[in-house]
Amino acid sequence: MRFFAGIAFIAAHPGVVAERKRALAQANPLSFARACIALSNLDFASSLKKIACKTLVMVGELDQTTPPALARELASGIAGAQFQELPGCGHCPQIEQPEAFVAAPRGFLS
Repeated sequence: MRFFAGIAFIAAHPGVVAERKRALAQANPLSFARACIALSNLDFASSLKKIACKTLVMVGELDQTTPPALARELASGIAGAQFQELPGCGHCPQIEQPEAFVAAPRGFLS
């Protein structure tokens, strides 16, 4: 069922999907692959305890690139961090649910 929410967004927003495909097509494939590998090898877990500022970790419930479990783990490593999952949202909340994407930090910072 969770998978179908992503399909529903894609079906309902073909223009957004086409624009993202056009934008990503401009990326150099080798550079993009290297960036993905570099990101997957980063491990700042030991540095998280040094973060002393108010922190919100936000993730889409359906995010398959940065899954909620990974975001929860990040939040749990930062003292006092708040975790917020956006229901029905995938990897790009700023595109899929812009109102929720803006409302979450507004509520957190107020």
